[in-house]
Amino acid sequence: MTINEILNQQLENDIIELSLKKSFKEFLLKEAKQVGDIYHFTELSKLLSILKSNKLRIGINGLTISLSRDFDLPRHSRGYFDNGDYIVRFTLDGNKLSENIFIRPYSDERYNDEREEIIQKDIKNLDKYLKKIEIISTGTSMYTKEQIIALEPNIKKYTKKYEFVKKFKK
Repeated sequence: MTINEILNQQLENDIIELSLKKSFKEFLLKEAKQVGDIYHFTELSKLLSILKSNKLRIGINGLTISLSRDFDLPRHSRGYFDNGDYIVRFTLDGNKLSENIFIRPYSDERYNDEREEIIQKDIKNLDKYLKKIEIISTGTSMYTKEQIIALEPNIKKYTKKYEFVKKFKK
């Protein structure tokens, strides 16, 4: 075998090795992004500001945005919405979101049924990840029917992906 043949063979082997490494890396990245639908719950009073800014901001703790894999509001979170407000559920495409933002599982040892995820930065361009918004009454609304009806045109300015529901569905 000549030196040129040996060098060409080595080069061919290097190219194959790089190609395999790249394919494996792409495989790992794609496999790691199978998040599915994830949900963010908030109050109706915050809906318009979220839609106007097209952004979910880090919460009052200043550290994270809380998301859930549980399509229904987790039992231990219900007390947060006991002020008579409507509950708003954002359904987000977790697969798309995870391409740009690291989604980390989180578990509070006080709740063993929790399926929470957290993000440690704002979600900008929310409409890019938004699948739908569902709005449900907690039963004792602080809003009149007229106020809710008046709110709808403002919501429609920003999205058509919303509905008022009696119960959250998958």
